[in-house]
Amino acid sequence: MSLIDLGTTAYIANSTTQSLFGTNAWNFFTDGWLGRSPSNSTDSSYEFSLYELMTGALGMVSTPHASTGLFGVNHQSAAGSYGGVTDSAYAWRKIGDNAKANAGKLFGTVIVAPIAAKMAKRILARPLINPVNRTLKRLGVSSATGVKL
Repeated sequence: MSLIDLGTTAYIANSTTQSLFGTNAWNFFTDGWLGRSPSNSTDSSYEFSLYELMTGALGMVSTPHASTGLFGVNHQSAAGSYGGVTDSAYAWRKIGDNAKANAGKLFGTVIVAPIAAKMAKRILARPLINPVNRTLKRLGVSSATGVKL
């Protein structure tokens, strides 16, 4: 496992969740789980967490607030923005709006980040990456964990 590849994957995941769901990858995956409130960072009408999407798909309300419906959607936002559509229609429209607004950034990140990481690994291989990997191997870190730079 290369740390550069791991960082690239995390960057792409974060950019994807930010572009589609309006929040970073950590909040998208953990809000509502692990004892975290489902509305810590995904409390606006254009930010969604995995917990809100899953509970909404199952027909359950993600928070006990009276103004919040399925998918963590505020009823006033759904009624005002799209003329009284259902919570699920509002949620999918907002995800679509997020995707349209961030399509260029998302496309650029998904295409450019892996290419940039591959180029950085080639350019930095001799002066930085190879010596660090040799040191990790001598110390037994890369042998024990499989981690390399």
